[in-house]
Amino acid sequence: MRSSSIISFIIIVFVLSCGKGGSKNSGGEELKVKNTRPAAVSGSWYPSNPESLRKMVQEYMDQAKLPTDIKGELIGIISPHAGFVYSGPVAGYCYKYIQMNKEKFKGRTFIIIGPSHYMDFRGIAIYPDGAFETPLGEIPVDTELSNLLQKDTSLVKPLKDPHMPEHSLEAQLPFLQVALGGDFKIVPLLYGRAKLDDVIMFGERLAKIVKEHNAVIIASTDMSHYHPYDVAVRMDSATIEATKKLDINELVEGLEEGTMELCGYLPVLTLMRTASVAGVSEGTLLKYANSGDVPHGDKSRVVGYFAMLFLSERVGEKEKGVEVEFNLTLEQKKYLLRLARQTIEEYVRNGRRPEIKAPDDPVLVRDGAVFVTIHHKGQLRGCIGQMVAQEPLYKAVMDMAISASTRDYRFPPVKAQELGDIDIEISVLSPLKRIDDWRKIKLGEHGVYIRKGYNSGVFLPQVGRMPGFTLESFLGELCEQKAGLARDCYKDPDAEIYIFTVVEFDESIMKEGK
Repeated sequence: MRSSSIISFIIIVFVLSCGKGGSKNSGGEELKVKNTRPAAVSGSWYPSNPESLRKMVQEYMDQAKLPTDIKGELIGIISPHAGFVYSGPVAGYCYKYIQMNKEKFKGRTFIIIGPSHYMDFRGIAIYPDGAFETPLGEIPVDTELSNLLQKDTSLVKPLKDPHMPEHSLEAQLPFLQVALGGDFKIVPLLYGRAKLDDVIMFGERLAKIVKEHNAVIIASTDMSHYHPYDVAVRMDSATIEATKKLDINELVEGLEEGTMELCGYLPVLTLMRTASVAGVSEGTLLKYANSGDVPHGDKSRVVGYFAMLFLSERVGEKEKGVEVEFNLTLEQKKYLLRLARQTIEEYVRNGRRPEIKAPDDPVLVRDGAVFVTIHHKGQLRGCIGQMVAQEPLYKAVMDMAISASTRDYRFPPVKAQELGDIDIEISVLSPLKRIDDWRKIKLGEHGVYIRKGYNSGVFLPQVGRMPGFTLESFLGELCEQKAGLARDCYKDPDAEIYIFTVVEFDESIMKEGK
């Protein structure tokens, strides 16, 4: 993802946009926890006096008016993280819902994900053990879940330093403490720089964890930063709509184009993917406001905040009987090929996407990961795709068709005079499956995605069918040429190896009727 239009507003930190208390829990009992992370913004962003803090937070929750028809299993929430006098009235909406259902949430773990405003690093920094402190007491880290996340993905690293000055996670804690008392645990995760595909994959992994460990995700973010009131409302409305629809692609495009802003965009994208996999159809907006809405707020320069719930009405695609590895009918394949060609021709000739109504086919509107490959007179002319599902299958085909024809850095953009001589191939990917032994890979049948540290590469199954490849030489080329790693990195126990299958088809089926 391009970051020039995003980084400009995620680094700036003021009390609008984004002292230390005692070490007692909500019942006044002294806690003796090693590795306690002390409160960083107590006495500045919120009161350091426990009773004043408790009263403030409870008043925000009391003032919140929730819809009466909220139903479903809570997967996660989005809550702001500014100084409480600005964002507290909005955050109160999320936590009122939790407080109203506190018997359901007591004893559970909250995975709190937010952006790092003060330190630059790669990946996701987890505070792996100990506790977090606020004036209302200490909150223990769920070390079992923390260890699982560190073991499960190289994206998550035990780094405590970025947590020490950070407010984005801390701002959620007093609300949880007032809503639930001291009966809950947390897993604190701060996001540094990460690839979009890695973040989406992490969201898929969290969907499984939410189910298996009965956890809830809290994504911490503010919205537009320092625009006039009317401009902020317009931008934030578009952001809310994309987030509510769980439309990752629309949100990413808005962020890149500067028409949307979220300082915690990576945590929000993670939660959106988790929610989609977990069976959420759309987010439930509880409240939007900005700093211009509070007394003494400056309407010429505001920061936006929203509170949103993600509630699941089902337990996930697999339980609904949807096969992990699937096929497509001939008509579905033909539809996608026609759509890809129409999209390429419209974009190449006129510089715009065609307006397409969503197809009346549940398979084509289900999220799917896709590669689109273009050949010109038998020679590769472009190939770009997604490793993990981010949007409905038909939309993914359109987006990857545009990217393959105009954004593959290895080739110049396709020209209008070439359109009659190009051939289009589509590969629809199954979900990624991590393996523990490279010898389990079936050459020519499995696509392979390999990652070590911050380097990664992928080969589609079709590559393995090329003449002369053995499994070892196939993996060697993947490691060296695609991932920029040592040629035998696939044997390294620190390397993560994922396999997938594809449903592949090209325009020959349009002519031959296969």
